[in-house]
Amino acid sequence: MSNTNEEMQMVGLSPTEQAKKAIRHTLVQIKENPVVGWHCGWATQTFDLLTEALTTLSDGKFKLDEVRVSFEPTSPQQADQEITELLNDVRGILKNRILGYETIKDILSRIKDVIGGEE
Repeated sequence: MSNTNEEMQMVGLSPTEQAKKAIRHTLVQIKENPVVGWHCGWATQTFDLLTEALTTLSDGKFKLDEVRVSFEPTSPQQADQEITELLNDVRGILKNRILGYETIKDILSRIKDVIGGEE
């Protein structure tokens, strides 16, 4: 990627705002994507450093434990449980043939969201 202004996402932001944006984005990925959360979440230096940096950049608005809890990663077990529940929904639908294509498509989309898949 070249560094033209049209392609840069943080033009006009101060260095502090750029850091906050990048850190928040990374913490959201840790929170919402179970695979990223597993590798970079609780008990990792990555999570500790990012949450501490965001706390520091908040100028005292947030405490460290508040930041860590607000970006708590989805656990692999939680993701597995959500996927299992969704697959059970699909099994029931296919067994009973009670719902149409759009409902099945919606459930499969939810499964994709839980596991963090790409189109």
